[in-house]
Amino acid sequence: MIKAGGTRTPSTTETGVTKRVEDDNYRSEDDLFMSGADVFSFTIKEVPMMVDKMLTLAGQTVNDIDYFVFHQANKFIVEYIQKKVKIPSSKLILNMDTIGNTGSASIPNAICLEAQRSKIDKFSGRFCFTGFGVGLSISSAICEIDNLSVYAWTQ
Repeated sequence: MIKAGGTRTPSTTETGVTKRVEDDNYRSEDDLFMSGADVFSFTIKEVPMMVDKMLTLAGQTVNDIDYFVFHQANKFIVEYIQKKVKIPSSKLILNMDTIGNTGSASIPNAICLEAQRSKIDKFSGRFCFTGFGVGLSISSAICEIDNLSVYAWTQ
């Protein structure tokens, strides 16, 4: 969130002044900040419900999905979702040990790094992709993919 800069609270010289705030950090009202606790609470409540709803809408169960790929927010969150939805570890693509949270790129990164680990350059199967994060947004899709070409570039 950014407190100032919109029509409700326009940016001014005063909103640009850096001050000590309630969480013992320093920022101005023009600075972007995130309430990590609120995002965490949203995620562990809403994401499992979203995945369950997506499976229901698609007429699928966890057993019908070959791979679950979540936004790689942090290992605890992804493993919590896995436990709540009852996803076997063999179906979960997780790359937190390698690259961590890369924002919107975390889902394709996870797929590519899994392919690299498995020494394959193509994936086939039924995938459940679920992204969540900024702005408390969430989205999920189930896709049947045949011969998905993957390439992971690393330095």
